Amino acid sequence: MPLYFGLGDIDKLDSIEVVWPSKTKQVVKSPRIDAALRINEPPQ
Repeated sequence: MPLYFGLGDIDKLDSIEVVWPSKTKQVVKSPRIDAALRINEPPQ
């Protein structure tokens, strides 16, 4: 399911934290901006 986020004037992110329905947390450090990222829930 694609999700889109607007960052306004921000030109850098430290990290993205995803909390999955299974309650698993996943952190993507220093993600690229102005790009499509595919983040998949890790296997349990």
